[in-house]
Amino acid sequence: MNISNIQNYRYQPVFQARKKSVKEADKIMRTSKKVFPFVSSSYILANYLCAKPNSRYRKKALKAANRIFSSINSTRIKEKSAVLFEKNEKEKETLTPFVSSINSSVYFKTGNCQEQARAAIGVLAANGYYNSKYTRLALEVTVIKRSNFREVYKKDVPLGHAFAMTDMNEKDCNIVIDPWLGFADSKEGAIARYKALVSNSDIKKAMEKAKRIYLDLKDFPDDENRYITIGKLKLLPIEHNKDEIIKLGEYIRKNYPDVVIE
Repeated sequence: MNISNIQNYRYQPVFQARKKSVKEADKIMRTSKKVFPFVSSSYILANYLCAKPNSRYRKKALKAANRIFSSINSTRIKEKSAVLFEKNEKEKETLTPFVSSINSSVYFKTGNCQEQARAAIGVLAANGYYNSKYTRLALEVTVIKRSNFREVYKKDVPLGHAFAMTDMNEKDCNIVIDPWLGFADSKEGAIARYKALVSNSDIKKAMEKAKRIYLDLKDFPDDENRYITIGKLKLLPIEHNKDEIIKLGEYIRKNYPDVVIE
């Protein structure tokens, strides 16, 4: 995901006086970044988006980012292969979620938002916060027919950014922990932050993608100008088996004891 203003974002205060649950979530975020200081290829690219296309700085950044992403991608391929193998071997127990990803990222010292979000869920679980979810940022696109302003299609289009969402063991509480951007905030506050940071090009692509999917579903071709699209940012959490998350917490607590917050 292309993040506009990323260069200035890191200079903004990431922690303010807020309710206790957000303060505790902020500790989780900082601990996760400290124990799992992954180098991110996408962060390098985001920081050099403002450089001239042919400048030596941008060329160096692109070269470094490509090398880093190669290790990240190899980790992801390895993890997918392992999961598929476990599913095909019925007599074997399914891998505890994210363990392979976290261990590989620690070994290579690399990870983008996806790996950092998984590490944060491990830190949350290690500290007793089991109702935590790997979450993706998406744009909910609604396709509307111009002639009668009737809604004809709705689609959630992922924007390529991941983070953790947790209830911090409190009822009716949703808090976002985003190690890649370096903040913890309420769900509403996080969406407001993302609105300011997601690039217009990503939003436009998501809207065009949803409209194209709808038109492709129709039996007869139709003029796309007959339709308009509206979109709003949305968080897409993935539900996890709580017992598996508890196992993840036990594993992380045992193998990475520095994650435990006293």
